[in-house]
Amino acid sequence: CANGCRICTNSLTCDICDTGFILNASVCISCSQQVLGCKMCTFLGGCYQCSIEYYLASTTNCLLCRSAMIGCISCISSTTCSSCDSGYFLNSSSKCQPCNIFGCSVCNQSTAACSECITGFYLASPTLC
Repeated sequence: CANGCRICTNSLTCDICDTGFILNASVCISCSQQVLGCKMCTFLGGCYQCSIEYYLASTTNCLLCRSAMIGCISCISSTTCSSCDSGYFLNSSSKCQPCNIFGCSVCNQSTAACSECITGFYLASPTLC
């Protein structure tokens, strides 16, 4: 079977596609080829689940979390972040907030304390690199 095809009649004809692919004229096409950032699609050009770094804006549009919220690397929607980039922490409103500790690269998600410093700095205390 060809790439993305689970069950095929022959090497050129697919009957059932793998997850993340859609069947079009006996050929499996990746959902992300149809809609950028799409992980799961239902019909040609339609998406119902985006890859982790994208959110579903419409059935034909997955948008980057980073474009909607500063510091957000994975999200549920344009207003709800689920994980933040280094130097940010996820606040109680599901937004990424800067750590605000000079030299900090990894903030504790719940306390905003620093747990790791950038190269050239060392962790002197949870609030000082």
